[in-house]
Amino acid sequence: MSSKLDRINEDIKRVLSRTIQEEMKNPDMSPLVSITSVKVTNELKFAKILVSAFGTAWQKEQTIKTLKKSKGFLKGEIAKKLNLRNTPELIFELDEALEQGSRINEILNTLDIQKDEEDSEQDA
Repeated sequence: MSSKLDRINEDIKRVLSRTIQEEMKNPDMSPLVSITSVKVTNELKFAKILVSAFGTAWQKEQTIKTLKKSKGFLKGEIAKKLNLRNTPELIFELDEALEQGSRINEILNTLDIQKDEEDSEQDA
């Protein structure tokens, strides 16, 4: 059953990504929107969609608001393109994992980590 859900998750991700890029034109949305993950419940009632958006905090917020307002349209596109017994209700959330990872890298780069004395001696 999980491989079927994995396939459905990927299919929904593909349809949403294409539809958002090609058919949704909203100046308030982030210029770069990516669907990072889709998780459908076992009974196909709900789909949690994680969205990564590039831009200001305001653009990210507007992107999620716009996607939530467009749920009906997006759900209709999924229903048209995929032959599912039920088309799940879409739940959009902002995925901040990439941004958090970037912040962690910045912090790590600012740390002054000294090599062990052995490593220093080997380099000399």
